[in-house]
Amino acid sequence: MADPSVSYRERLARPTFLKHDARLERACLVGLARWLSERDSITSIVDVMGGIGESAGVWEQELSPETMLLNDLDEHCCKQLVGRYPDATVSNRDAKAWDWPPADLVFIDFNCFTLRQVDEWAVVFERLARTARWGLVTDSCCYGFKFGARASWRRYADSEAGYWALLERTFWNRFGLGLRAASRFSNAAFLLFDHLAPGVEWIKPIEDRKGFF
Repeated sequence: MADPSVSYRERLARPTFLKHDARLERACLVGLARWLSERDSITSIVDVMGGIGESAGVWEQELSPETMLLNDLDEHCCKQLVGRYPDATVSNRDAKAWDWPPADLVFIDFNCFTLRQVDEWAVVFERLARTARWGLVTDSCCYGFKFGARASWRRYADSEAGYWALLERTFWNRFGLGLRAASRFSNAAFLLFDHLAPGVEWIKPIEDRKGFF
């Protein structure tokens, strides 16, 4: 079986929209990490879908956690994580079946999550609510999926603002997760939750010129 992490790196090396998205993804994560660091001390992080470690690099740079637990279902990605982050703990678990430990920040980087998948991933969001002081989730509704077919907020609401309001209500009513801050790029948004009543602040992406690779 081919190593998908190599293929992903090759795609990112091309001058395409995907490379542009990767740069903007990092900018969103940097902006949210700096917002969070001004409000809380993050000593432990669980990255549930760690991929090949782009987000972990932001956590190391911006949050300096004492412990990082990086997980991915793909064994090739896990090898990348072990090589890039020797001080982190790396696991190879299915997010739906994995009972990860409590942490200050838990990040779930879905490839194509929208409200249509809430029931499918309910067990994961319930665990997120139990284990995380801050929960970070990737949503792909308003800007189309990263990979595959495109989708839109029009499936759920009369406006983009209506979609975010519906998402805010859904996560609060079903899981007790309050949407606190968010940052978006060309085809997705990162949503940061805590356990207080929702009240979102949109955070401007911060490009630090480092990029993922």
